[in-house]
Amino acid sequence: MPIDGSLWLDNPVEFSYPPSRVFKVVQKNDEKLAQTFLWRVKEAVFTFNQNIGEDEVLEKIVNEMGLDGGATVREAGLSYGKQLLEQDFALARSLGVRGFPTIIMVNKENKGVKIVGAQSLDHYKKD
Repeated sequence: MPIDGSLWLDNPVEFSYPPSRVFKVVQKNDEKLAQTFLWRVKEAVFTFNQNIGEDEVLEKIVNEMGLDGGATVREAGLSYGKQLLEQDFALARSLGVRGFPTIIMVNKENKGVKIVGAQSLDHYKKD
């Protein structure tokens, strides 16, 4: 995806929580639409320089997906949206996530590996 970046000079996104909470509300109802929302949010901020911290931008994205943007953004701003996001944070803490990026891969036998920090492609290929 092309990245313009001038948004950070003119109208920087101050908080990632609003789009994260909207994502969780959409995800609770439809996982596939949540992935569509995630793509469109990334496209909005990186390609079209739209501030995804603003309710109006989020509402428009959700509306364009065929959902009620106003209702979804309002729900995300209430304790329900905050609770859904906090559940993800609690899961991350329980898995020992302390840095970014952290990748956790688990197989069918519930055996896994945790990789913290940036790694080269060769690091992922070696095992």
